[in-house]
Formats: sequence, C-alpha cells, structure tokens
Amino acid sequence: VPMQPWFGLFRQDSCGGNITISSAGYVTSPGYPSPYPNSTRCVWLIRAPDPQQKILINFNPHFDLENRECKYDYVEVYDGDSEEALMVGKFCGKISPPALLSTGNSLLIKFISDYETNGAGFSIRYEVYQKPGNRMASIHMVGHMLINTFPTSHGSKGQQFFTGINTIFLAAPHIYTKNILRI
Repeated sequence: VPMQPWFGLFRQDSCGGNITISSAGYVTSPGYPSPYPNSTRCVWLIRAPDPQQKILINFNPHFDLENRECKYDYVEVYDGDSEEALMVGKFCGKISPPALLSTGNSLLIKFISDYETNGAGFSIRYEVYQKPGNRMASIHMVGHMLINTFPTSHGSKGQQFFTGINTIFLAAPHIYTKNILRI
C-alpha cells in the first residue's frame, strides 16, 4: 500500500511494541480516553506463550476514531504476526468492534491517525483464550442470521440466533461460543 508523504512524520515513540501475554492486559491509543495525537502510527504484536494457544481481544465500548470510511484514522487487526497475515478488520467511527479470536498464537494490531481530526481513541483488552469446558458447538449462516447449535445438559440440541454483527469470523468452519469464535 503506497504511503502518502505525511506518513513519514508518524510518532512512534509513544505506542506499539511486542507483547508476550503473561496475564490479561490492554493496548490503547496514545492518551486514551483523551484525544489521540495526529500523525500517529502504532503497531502491537501480541503473542500467546504457547503455539497452541489463541488470543481473545475485546474492544472497550468507548470507541471513537475519525469516521470517514476508515481512510484516515483506523485500527486494523491481522490474524498473524505481520501485515502480510489475513486482515480480519479495519475499524473506525464510534461503534466498538466485536470480540475477535485468533486462529493461531499471534495477532497484530495497527493504529493509524492522520494529520487532522481526532477522537478519544480506543482500548483493547487482550488475553489468552480459555476454552470453556467440553461444550461443543456448530455454526452456520442462514441469510444474514447466524445460528449457533450446541448440546444441552439433557442431551438435546439448543440454538441461539444472532441477527446483528456480533463476531468477526477469522476462518470457517469452526466452533462458536458466546459471541466469539472458538477455533
């Protein structure tokens, strides 16, 4: 992706870095919840300690990035350890993105702001995903409705229906639990 000339003026001293998860933590836009600075580029590489572990991230509901079709200020999430990995979302505006679960043991988060207009920014909680018991589930889409089928305690199948955008699916088919994708 070609960079515009002002991209060379990014601030890189106040954010970003490599994180190996030892306990749940947070990454935030600089100054959050105060307005983030202009001309900022932050990149966080978050890794779970074990190659078999997954990472769960949740955005704080107080999410505020300039909303012009995510052209100028945005957060991108990649399912892997570089920008060459699958980009699973590019987010801006005032609506907090859904919970995201990695397919592997790393996620890359990139924040970009341009030279004008800013907002309160974002806070993202990250943690190693803990599988909830032996509950197995299946998932399929019917039009725009997500149907989650899961076993109940008495052996029959229960279902949950979701018509809103609750989760970003990183890969399919997989297992779905409580508005996050278990992989």
